[in-house]
Amino acid sequence: MNRFRSLAPCAALALAVAVAAPAAAGSSEKKDAPRADAAHAMPAPETAPRAALATDLMEQARDHAFEVRRTASRLEQMSRTKLFGSETHKWALNDIRDDVNDLGAVLGSLEQIRGDATALQQKAIVDARPRVEALAQATTRAIQLKSDNPANRMFPEYRDAVGSIYENAAELDRMLDAVLDYKEARARLAEVAGGGDAAAN
Repeated sequence: MNRFRSLAPCAALALAVAVAAPAAAGSSEKKDAPRADAAHAMPAPETAPRAALATDLMEQARDHAFEVRRTASRLEQMSRTKLFGSETHKWALNDIRDDVNDLGAVLGSLEQIRGDATALQQKAIVDARPRVEALAQATTRAIQLKSDNPANRMFPEYRDAVGSIYENAAELDRMLDAVLDYKEARARLAEVAGGGDAAAN
């Protein structure tokens, strides 16, 4: 995935809804609201080595977190000036919502194969859950404020919600990047040493 794709206009904003953890049953989410649950996880290919699949999924999750982080940074800057209209904020929020939805689906897939991942990957999967849920909640809050009153984009409460989106996305991006960098370094070390054990964890 290109980590530097440009923003693109999306469909109209959905109303905010509560975001449930994967264990919650019977939730009545609207389909356009940010989701952090595993119910929308992509089915894991049974033929793929699970640790390698976990790495691929973590790369996808990191890329989505980076996109959310980048868009939220722009959105926070836009909220401090009247130069950007309501439609620009709407497009940015829709982009964030879509990436958070994708991030929730990828995390659900990671949770399905967690038992077959390495110890470091397992910890990252567990640690990612509260971050993704916080991202979904903050995105829902920002969308709701914008939907209630377009002028809210200039108010501190809206900037706080956007700031929360940025902070959680940035932390998730850093965490996943560190795990992936560590695994790549271990793999390179194993290759230089002529063995495969160093890349196992």
